[in-house]
Amino acid sequence: MPGRALAVTAAGIALLIAVLASLLWRAVDQPAAPSAARTAGVAPTASLLPTAIAAPTGTVSGTATAPAAGSGTITGLLGYPSDVLPAMKVFAVGTADAGRWYRVDTEQSRTQIAYALDRVPAGTYRVYAYVQSSTPASSFAGSYTEYVRCGLQPPCTDHTVIVITVREGATTRGVDLLDWYAPPGSFPPPPQ
Repeated sequence: MPGRALAVTAAGIALLIAVLASLLWRAVDQPAAPSAARTAGVAPTASLLPTAIAAPTGTVSGTATAPAAGSGTITGLLGYPSDVLPAMKVFAVGTADAGRWYRVDTEQSRTQIAYALDRVPAGTYRVYAYVQSSTPASSFAGSYTEYVRCGLQPPCTDHTVIVITVREGATTRGVDLLDWYAPPGSFPPPPQ
């Protein structure tokens, strides 16, 4: 059992680091001014992120609908119950129409703990992360839930996905995709 205790301790330390990084992330408040990179659909530059967090890799792709002129950005932390973040696909799914979704892909990493989803039209969304190899038949998902808000600790057991609002020209920060502990079937399969 000592190996299991060590693994649980390591997971707890990783979680603590993610929560502290989340607080740092929220403390840095920079307006999302339009830029040539944003309008071209290129991933943001490091200048838009706190210096303690590496700039995310990946680009917006696979959108079911074209981004509207009035768009914003969603940012947050990525987590996964492992010491390495696998390559992921992050989706913002419209609350009024699940067929309206926006995606960014990330690479496997030991250091990338953040993501940014650019050019998302103003509106309300639920945000999910899936391992790149996930399919609708076999998907393991994480999300931004009430469980994340309450610190990912007992006695909290609420895994309700939090609806976030994207505003034109603004960045919606702190959408931390850290809840990978919800019961099976709590989150939908990845959009197709």
